[in-house]
Amino acid sequence: MAEIHKYLYEPNIYYKEKNRSFHYTIIEKGIYLLEYKYTFAQHYKIPDKYEIETTWGRSHNRHTVKYAINYIDNKPTFYIYFGDSFKNQIISKKSTNNAATLFHNKVTTLKSTQTSGLVSEASSSTLTKRARKFATQIYNNFQTCSNEHYNQLDVPNLESLQYSVNTNFYTIEYSNQNKENRKQRAMFFVQVMDQNLISQEAYRNLTALEYNLLREYIVSNTKIQIDDEMQKLIPIKLINIKTGFKVNLSENEQPDIDNSDIIEQVTNAIGKAGYRSIKDILNYIMPFLINQNILNPTNPSINLRILGDGRNVGRKIKHVMVTCTILDNKTNLYFPNHHYVVVLYPRSKNYNSLKNAMSLF
Repeated sequence: MAEIHKYLYEPNIYYKEKNRSFHYTIIEKGIYLLEYKYTFAQHYKIPDKYEIETTWGRSHNRHTVKYAINYIDNKPTFYIYFGDSFKNQIISKKSTNNAATLFHNKVTTLKSTQTSGLVSEASSSTLTKRARKFATQIYNNFQTCSNEHYNQLDVPNLESLQYSVNTNFYTIEYSNQNKENRKQRAMFFVQVMDQNLISQEAYRNLTALEYNLLREYIVSNTKIQIDDEMQKLIPIKLINIKTGFKVNLSENEQPDIDNSDIIEQVTNAIGKAGYRSIKDILNYIMPFLINQNILNPTNPSINLRILGDGRNVGRKIKHVMVTCTILDNKTNLYFPNHHYVVVLYPRSKNYNSLKNAMSLF
């Protein structure tokens, strides 16, 4: 370690050691009070009214700063001035190291803010990384601030964060309980969309207008998970049926379903029938019916009713749906939610098509 200078003649001092070197200029050398303090590590005397100018950082990250020490109520206060005309400042009443740490954090934050691209120009992955980093910093700040405003016996928790940047809305969940609630909420959304024939595109447009709604991809993923689980419990199987038909509606007939997604799926399924096992359906719903005292577990008899009905999908395709319902469930006998689809196929309703589709039963 070496200090190279001609102090008293020149205010510039060059400091050099093994892995680093820097220089500083003394503006005010300061004075030592009768009751002066010492640095914690090296036990040096701390002067009053001391001010220097030096540099911080390397190459293009270099900053010119002013460093000053002034005693207030017989205690040293450390200042760092930086920026254009040194208009920004850092103040610490702890130590020089604390002042340097605060300065480093401040400059790093400013640099990150200045170099970040516009949201409109950033990719989705970049925006996700920014949101996660921002959420982590908010969480850390919350932990620090909560200790200052609440008793140690209290347990303040930051459960979620919502904010927007231009037209982009972000919701961050910190609590696992919140994540579980969101999963349950997403399942309710799927139920409402299915019952009211709300397409994914329509729901996506709604989320663009109301950011408090769950994002479309969350609802879509939840629906896929439900479909996968139900496919394991009540698998849907396909059988080939005779093709060679095309039915157009007459001018007096109106389509019962005009959803473009459903029309496309039904059109692509021409020549095939989907069916589900009545046994699988009963195995799934029987525990609920027993719990509601609709079925008697000591009586093995279950009364079923099989029904068939046709629907117009668009203006070109008709399809036939065969359902079953449990006659023992008298209260809900006429509610469509309690009629379970066992066969579904695109074709006009007639005896031959029903016989062909029901061949496995």
